Amino acid sequence: MFELKNTSRGVALYVMIGPGPENVRKMLYDRANDAASVFNQCGRKLGTKWFTLHTKQLVKASDYQSDDGTRMRDILKEGLDKFKKSDLPAIIQEIEKLKGKF
Repeated sequence: MFELKNTSRGVALYVMIGPGPENVRKMLYDRANDAASVFNQCGRKLGTKWFTLHTKQLVKASDYQSDDGTRMRDILKEGLDKFKKSDLPAIIQEIEKLKGKF
């Protein structure tokens, strides 16, 4: 699951494990821990309902101060584009290693 959070610290994208069958959640969690260089939020205990695998800061708090509306949209789009080009392919590659296991 993907989630965008907008806080006073900026906008971040979260890749998460949500509620579901425990065996699937555990396989995702184990895969992420085996690929800690890809999933930057591993090493913690698996939550009972939600677990963040990876985060990516898209907009910094300082970007809010220079915002004219259009600029903020451009910064957010640039951050999402960077995520899609750099982080997402590696995440997909790791998750695909679980094909056929659940």
